Amino acid sequence: MTAGRGRVRSERARAAILAATLELAAELGYAGMSIENIAARAGVGKQTIYRWWPSKSDVLAEAVLSGNLIEIERYSLPDTGDLHTDLYHWFGEVEVVAMGASMVLRALAAAAAENDSVRVALYSGLTRMAEDLLVERFDAAAAAGQLDPAVDRAVLAESIVGLALYRLLTRPTAEPGFLTDLVAVVTPSLRSA
Repeated sequence: MTAGRGRVRSERARAAILAATLELAAELGYAGMSIENIAARAGVGKQTIYRWWPSKSDVLAEAVLSGNLIEIERYSLPDTGDLHTDLYHWFGEVEVVAMGASMVLRALAAAAAENDSVRVALYSGLTRMAEDLLVERFDAAAAAGQLDPAVDRAVLAESIVGLALYRLLTRPTAEPGFLTDLVAVVTPSLRSA
């Protein structure tokens, strides 16, 4: 990969910067991070970071969304024929990852609040992918009679993901069950008549 000024990006330096960014986000949160402490942790100069990323929010977005923390595409929803069970299982897997990465995800939300390009990247690279996985499963559930076909599946997916993110971002700590208990509340009202 070639950087904007014609220099070749060192993959080793890039990996060190992204790893340092995730570590610092987990330890210090977004407000505590700086380009200076990312550079020091990664063993590179600040100019190396600024050559490739314009801000700490951009570094953090790439660190999270490049698959170093969460590979949302890994989490395809099962289709066992029982929507409730499938959602419960899926949210259980997502919850384990989210609990381990809650401080980093909060940092990413803070970065998205101050940087429109990060906000767009967060939506397209994480939120939208989760919504798409849910819509795909909801479509199959509607076709199988497990979900009321009149339910707007895109709005349902967006609502569930939004509520899950809200709970993750606003709770002081992510506790077991903070996502899976959503399934118990949402799915009974979705059954086809």
